[in-house]
Amino acid sequence: MIAPLATIALLATAFASGARAEAVHGAFVHGVASGDPTHDSVVIWTRVTPTGRDPGETDPDPNVSFDVRWRVATTPPTSAAVDPDARPVAEGSRVPMAPGSTVFGWSDSSKVARAGIATARAERDWTVKVDVAGLSHGVRYWYAFDVVDTSGGSKTRASDFPPMTRERRSETGTFELPPPKGVAYPRDHGPLRAAVFSCANWGWGYFHAYDAAARGWGGVDEVDSVAEDSRRLHAWFHLGDYYYEYGQTHYPNADESVPERWRSLDPSSETVTLDDYRRRHRLYRSDPGLQRLHASAPVVAMWDDHEIANNPWMNGAEDHQAWEGDFKTRARAAIRAYHEWLPTREPGGSNGDSSEDDSDS
Repeated sequence: MIAPLATIALLATAFASGARAEAVHGAFVHGVASGDPTHDSVVIWTRVTPTGRDPGETDPDPNVSFDVRWRVATTPPTSAAVDPDARPVAEGSRVPMAPGSTVFGWSDSSKVARAGIATARAERDWTVKVDVAGLSHGVRYWYAFDVVDTSGGSKTRASDFPPMTRERRSETGTFELPPPKGVAYPRDHGPLRAAVFSCANWGWGYFHAYDAAARGWGGVDEVDSVAEDSRRLHAWFHLGDYYYEYGQTHYPNADESVPERWRSLDPSSETVTLDDYRRRHRLYRSDPGLQRLHASAPVVAMWDDHEIANNPWMNGAEDHQAWEGDFKTRARAAIRAYHEWLPTREPGGSNGDSSEDDSDS
């Protein structure tokens, strides 16, 4: 018999309260995420902010790329430090570490289940997405990323970052995979907990519902913690309208919105081009509640209409005007940005990563 499903049905459009989050500096401004879990695999995601600066600032030359090291382990990391004396490494091999140092935050390398290096490039807005296979269901995993110090070509080395950026890896995410089809969820794991969301509009307020779900729906009081193990989510579902395409003049306008959220809307106009949609994703993923939720459990996501434009049909949309250009070009741009910024498996099996697993090297 499958254990009871304790589903938290939540509305993601929350209203304002509390102080605005302070700006975050570093290479990993937008957090981490996992998604599309199967019984033996999951997609993990992050994004390298190329300048190591705040969201919304100017990106560097598009020829700049970054080698990003990832690890998936069966224990939380024991150290947040990245050894600054680690020697350069060829892509696809394990990074040599100085004697006595930790292995990318894990002092016991035997706990690292899978590992590798992927490349963050401008053509995917410096996002990194890896489909990690060969995992086990019913096991809790933790994962994180850091920028590898490499040399050669046009790649920017980690040593070129400011010290604060060079010494910091990404936040740590966690996930547990479901059993295969036809296999009951183990009773001794307690209830299976999930959350359901839709319709998240930046201008209406802060995403407290995301934050509450990551904390176990009121299970903890600490500002920066996620839910204790007995209350944590196993998965969450987003049923569409992950963001809204509107500009500052519509739904909401200045009189209807939370002032700080309305002023920070980026771009301030409606999203139409690939750059517009990417900027809107960057904005949403700067929200601390959404970052915490993405780090706490894998998401299974689908889009609705506002990921492209309100009320679309085959060759247009209610919210698409002739002066905005070809609708199909707009739709392709929106869908491309969506797949870049969410931990999804993409049509055709290509996730845009160039990682090589080095867990056995």
